[in-house]
Amino acid sequence: LGIDPPEDPSYHHYPILKITFDPLSADLLSEMPYFTHILFTSKNGVRALKDVPFQKKQIIAVGAKTASLAREMGATDIMT
Repeated sequence: LGIDPPEDPSYHHYPILKITFDPLSADLLSEMPYFTHILFTSKNGVRALKDVPFQKKQIIAVGAKTASLAREMGATDIMT
């Protein structure tokens, strides 16, 4: 059912996982200027980098929803 279950009283949604994001390491952040591409395999991957300036990188997104979220967050060069 995902994180947005249908509005139907016959469905009972009990999330058993909670996605959290650890702070990115200083080493990774210092290397970001040298990255030419970033591969996102899910929308949560995009959300994890919301505070990192990835918008000017070439983005490779697995799936239309992942690409759409990256686009909403300012990325323009996206391959799916």
